[in-house]
Amino acid sequence: MKKLILLILFISSFAQAQFSINGTLTNSLDKDWVILYKIEGATQQFVQNTTIKKDTLLIDGKKKAINIFKFELPATAKAGTYRVRYRTRGISFVDFIFNKEDVSFTFHPDYPEQAILFSKSRENIIYKNYLKDIFKQQQKLDSLQIKAIEYLETDLDRKYAIGAEHIYSLYEQYTGGPVNIDTKKFMKNNLDNFNDYKNQSLLG
Repeated sequence: MKKLILLILFISSFAQAQFSINGTLTNSLDKDWVILYKIEGATQQFVQNTTIKKDTLLIDGKKKAINIFKFELPATAKAGTYRVRYRTRGISFVDFIFNKEDVSFTFHPDYPEQAILFSKSRENIIYKNYLKDIFKQQQKLDSLQIKAIEYLETDLDRKYAIGAEHIYSLYEQYTGGPVNIDTKKFMKNNLDNFNDYKNQSLLG
C-alpha cells in the first residue's frame, strides 16, 4: 500500500512538472510586457503573456539595471520554435527552440539575434555553436572572394572548394548529433542560404 501511494505521488508530480523560460534584457524598454508565441508554419499562436520585472546585476563591483521575465510551460507543451515578442514595431522579438527542457537566455532588445546568449538549454547552445562555427568558415570564403578580385591567384578555386567542404562537414557533424527536428530545420535553412551564396560567388 505504501509503495502504491509513493508511485501515485511520483506520477502526479511528474504530470504537473513544468518547464521555465527565463529571459534577461540587458537594456531597458519602455514596455513592461512580453508575449510568448508558438511558431506554426507561417503563423504564430499565442501561448501566454507576462510582466517584465526590474532587477540589478553586480558586474565588476558595480550594479547594473536589468529587466527579467519568466514563462512557465506545462509538461504537455509541444516542442518546436517559440517567439518572445517585446515590442509592437521595429526590432521586436527573439526566437528560440523548445525541446522539453528549461531555457535561459540574455539578449539586447535592439539587436537580439546578434547578442543572444543561452546559459541553459542544450538545444539552443548547440545551434548557436553551429552558427558560430559556420560563420568562421564563411568569413574565410569571403576573404578568398576578395583575393579573387584583387589578385590573380591560381590556387583560389581549390582553396574555396576546401572551405566549402568544411561547411558541409560541419553541417553533417551537427545534424548527426542528438538534436530535434526544429534545430535540424534551422541548420538546413542556413546551409541552403550558403549554397545560394556559393552559386552566386566568383569561385563557386
